[in-house]
Amino acid sequence: MKRVVTYCADGIFYSNIKLNESDFKQGTYLLRAYTNYLRNFGDSLFFESRFTIINPGNKEWNSFRPEVLKAIN
Repeated sequence: MKRVVTYCADGIFYSNIKLNESDFKQGTYLLRAYTNYLRNFGDSLFFESRFTIINPGNKEWNSFRPEVLKAIN
């Protein structure tokens, strides 16, 4: 788990998250974004996005997306 705090200017947030190999191994991750104000209403309003990190040198990466393999073959 990694937590990043960002600055808000005029209601707009900007940030980058450095994805280094020691913190983020190959796998599927969930990015969640919210403000302290949103926490008052429960996590159903939080922004969530799943993403996958692959290591192209590792042959196991294709097991994350079997539908892609079917389309190629």
